[in-house]
Amino acid sequence: MSVGDFAMLLNAGMSAKQALVYNCVSSLLCMMGMVVGVAVGNISSATSWIFALIAGLFLYIALVDMVATYLLVVKFHRRKRCTVCDFVFQSDSMQGHWACSPSVTDSPAKSHA
Repeated sequence: MSVGDFAMLLNAGMSAKQALVYNCVSSLLCMMGMVVGVAVGNISSATSWIFALIAGLFLYIALVDMVATYLLVVKFHRRKRCTVCDFVFQSDSMQGHWACSPSVTDSPAKSHA
């Protein structure tokens, strides 16, 4: 059980009993996920699919955070700049990162397999 998670749940308005139950359920699900991850990780043909899934999840989390922050800035600051220009700049930045990612993910270990 994580004390930080427990405190965060209490701060969110849960009772101590609810926070304890949710924290225990979260810990059990974490352990189940670890067991499934180790079992699937031992299958050599599944590793590329696992890497693709995890990369997609990280991209999803990053994009959701980026879009939410961008909309918040536009809403509260009402800048005079063109929002289309901002969107093009941010999407070009993302495309630049995507263009560089094959050189990072193309490991030399693949050529020895």
